[in-house]
Amino acid sequence: MGGAGGMGGEGGMGGEGGMGGAGGDVPPPVEGALATGRIDSLAIAEQGDMDCQDLNGDNVPDNVFGSPLVTGLANGELATAVAEQQLNLMTIALGLEAPGTDGAFTLALVTADPDGMGGFVADMDGFDADGNPLINFQGAQARGGQLTAGPGNFQLDVPVQGNVLALAVTDTIITSSIGIDGTGLNMNEGVISGRITQEDFMVALDLVPAEFRGIVAALIQPDLDTNGDGVNDSLSVCIRFGASGAPLSGLPFQE
Repeated sequence: MGGAGGMGGEGGMGGEGGMGGAGGDVPPPVEGALATGRIDSLAIAEQGDMDCQDLNGDNVPDNVFGSPLVTGLANGELATAVAEQQLNLMTIALGLEAPGTDGAFTLALVTADPDGMGGFVADMDGFDADGNPLINFQGAQARGGQLTAGPGNFQLDVPVQGNVLALAVTDTIITSSIGIDGTGLNMNEGVISGRITQEDFMVALDLVPAEFRGIVAALIQPDLDTNGDGVNDSLSVCIRFGASGAPLSGLPFQE
């Protein structure tokens, strides 16, 4: 329900894309290894959070969404949606086995619904026709219990005052601590950093009521010039998260 609805990810689920693939001194992906979890804390980071990425090379972390007005509007509703299981964003590690602290793998994210027995059932709109997750970061690496994944694509539906703002994030980098235990995939102190094109942002605004659209557009302005023409054309975003192990069924690539 809601959440990280389908965006075109990197396609497929194997491979060595993302940040360096399976090279270096981390073990390669383990065929058949699978661990799942659920994001149980989610919030837009505050401006100046030093764990957010510097996206324009000025040695300052970027996050135009981190103003107190925006976080004040969004973070309370995000927390409620997660706590009440209205927003169930699931994490999937493909090719990483316990303890999950070192290895190359694919990190995927899908939305799900509660199954009524303490677990979750994956939403099918998060997969392509071949059963691969649309949001996936090939070549993710766990090294010494620290995850680095990306760049890739990500989408988050942010509930704000009864409206949903669908943020299509590109050039996304995900970092966190990582481990796998008997409960599944655990990720703590997680950070998702990326950018939203002005075009995609305006598309998202078109889907919300006009009175809400004006407020958001006034609060959030592009802060990144990605093509060097002197005009800001994208918006930086940074999100804090944590995830705990949780069972996830209905994965089409297992059928």
